[in-house]
Amino acid sequence: MKKVLLTALATTAVLGLAAVPAHADEVSKETTDLGIKFDTDGENKPGEGPFKDNLAIAWVPSKMDFGSQKATGNVATYNNTITKPQYLVVNDDRKSANDELSGWKVTAALSNFTTGKEGEENLNLAAKLTFKLGDVQKYDIGEIVDGTNDYAPAPVDETSLSKFTPDDSIELGDKNQSKDVSLEANGTSSAAILAKNTTNKLNGGFATQITDTKLVVTADKKSAGKAYKATLAWSLDNTY
Repeated sequence: MKKVLLTALATTAVLGLAAVPAHADEVSKETTDLGIKFDTDGENKPGEGPFKDNLAIAWVPSKMDFGSQKATGNVATYNNTITKPQYLVVNDDRKSANDELSGWKVTAALSNFTTGKEGEENLNLAAKLTFKLGDVQKYDIGEIVDGTNDYAPAPVDETSLSKFTPDDSIELGDKNQSKDVSLEANGTSSAAILAKNTTNKLNGGFATQITDTKLVVTADKKSAGKAYKATLAWSLDNTY
């Protein structure tokens, strides 16, 4: 079974700067770490491909950020600060002699929320990620890029999206077609996102919008002053 795996960073720290004053008669010297991370433009990031003649994830949300919060010790719910549209998009450009293309499925799993610091490996944040899935839409990946023999996936917007006529072979969410997704931050449980459940000739691009993204957290006093990160892994299998 071939598996295509793409991970999206859930929360990120972008920039930290500090200065240490200098003095002509230096009596002490320390260092200050600086960091910067450059994210992809927009609210979604493209998959790695290749896309031509292949089954691949075309787009996932670039990040989900829940801001800076107080560690109250109570259960609290925080909204994703990214408010512009975010999508999960699968593109099936496979070819076959008899037009019979196998089913596929996309699942998502959430890692532990950790500080990433040595000595704090067990200081995981008790958290649950929830979001809703929008109705399936058709996605047009665009044209082959000159000199690459592959597509550069078109941005996910009104020019690349169109109405999808419901088809029994396309499932949204679990087998009950549930649009509500809930993931515990433990790295072991997974949730069904989008699937093609049978072998047939249906192919092309399929998109679902990720909306109403929330993080439900229990943050005790040990969490005060700490920043946590996790990864949301989107996994595409070429069998249902």
